[in-house]
Amino acid sequence: MNSEQSLILAVDCGSTNLKIALFTQELERVYELSTPVVYTVNDGCRMEFDPQGIRTAFSQAIDRLLTESGTPAADVGVIAFGSQAQTFCMVESASGDAVTPFFSWLDKRAEKECVQARAELGTNFHEHCSFAPAIPQLEVCKALWLKDRQPKSMEESYHHTFLPGYLAMGLGAPNTVDRNLAAMGGMYSLRTGKWWTEALALCGLSTEQMPRLVDVGEGIVTKHCPKGCPFEPGLRIVYAGNDQTAGAFGNGCDEDGVLVTLGTALVAYACRGDSPGPFHKSTFWGPYPGGSWYELATRDEGCFALDQARKTIASGVSTRWVDDAALSVIEQDLVENAPLFLPGEAGSAGAWTTQGTDEQKAYAILEGISFSLRTLLEEDMSLQCSECDLSVIGGGSRSEVWLRIIASTLGCSICRGTGDGLLGAAAMALGVEPPQVGRGPRISPDPQLTPILDKRYSKWRRKNLKSTI
Repeated sequence: MNSEQSLILAVDCGSTNLKIALFTQELERVYELSTPVVYTVNDGCRMEFDPQGIRTAFSQAIDRLLTESGTPAADVGVIAFGSQAQTFCMVESASGDAVTPFFSWLDKRAEKECVQARAELGTNFHEHCSFAPAIPQLEVCKALWLKDRQPKSMEESYHHTFLPGYLAMGLGAPNTVDRNLAAMGGMYSLRTGKWWTEALALCGLSTEQMPRLVDVGEGIVTKHCPKGCPFEPGLRIVYAGNDQTAGAFGNGCDEDGVLVTLGTALVAYACRGDSPGPFHKSTFWGPYPGGSWYELATRDEGCFALDQARKTIASGVSTRWVDDAALSVIEQDLVENAPLFLPGEAGSAGAWTTQGTDEQKAYAILEGISFSLRTLLEEDMSLQCSECDLSVIGGGSRSEVWLRIIASTLGCSICRGTGDGLLGAAAMALGVEPPQVGRGPRISPDPQLTPILDKRYSKWRRKNLKSTI
């Protein structure tokens, strides 16, 4: 089968599950499955998993997908990897065997090393790294931790590798990472487009020990086939960046596009065009497919705040009840007299500014998180919401009434995103524009609700500022 007819196998190297899916050249999803990521250490601070274990799980998942879908391995011409953030291990350069566990990007052990990195890498850290300032989860901080405690693993005969690069090495690819993912760790320079030599020197590493760099969405072709690999040489491997980037691309996010995730956290991802960042002190940035740049902002005020707050209403209510109650408040014109909800206080008696019925409190939860989103977009990212092409994904996007409140809060039409990181990785592999298949029907602002929410937002903003001081 030639490359114009071959199937695409997309991989999402998530923190919870490893997901894979087969796509046709028309981006039709043929088959999909997932397997859990098994952590060998997970104590709330340290998070590790076994490199050979994750490679075996990946290999078994591929075999299972090919078998269950009835797909010959020869029909797969491309494998595209999207990934969780800067999860890495050290490998022996000659054999490719891991000599450390994988350190999850969620691992927070390197607090002392974070202080050192902040002191020694200067105040312009954000010009080099997607994150600012340095935090313990960054790869550069954990590499410092390794340097102090396992110095042998940092010697010249050992190489640094990221999770998708390690899995691709098992398919015959050289150790490789895309610039989008590399920029999240603190050892790559967004300013120069190369490995950041000062950060590497701090960790006792050299550029020769780091993966080869490719642009996000770029592919390489394998020249050999390791033992046990079901694919033949000539397989194209594509590196699709971090999972937020792959997800944004899979939902049609292009210039002026914004993707909002109503998941556990509240996340806004924007394509910022051709001019690089950093854009704002409190946001993340990095390369986007096609030579553009992205900006990302997040707050811990998404569905986590919803779940915490609903447990305090009438000894706990379902999310479906919250939706029905919020809709009834809107339809009965009870919004103006509803209490305001402060997401940062979720779970406490002070989350609502005044008393109200349980139905009004339920409405206020969805409104308050929507107000937090407006602040995230307008203040953290300096976006004009009325000019944004905005899509919403995540568990909260299934709520029709919540989407109606968000559209009315922002004063712009929005749509529910139907794509994901797997679709985005497959689209990058094809080199196509963000797929319109990732968009649902548009939801317009409610002309009666919008002016009411504008007034309530001003009051909420003042109350919220006081609660955070």
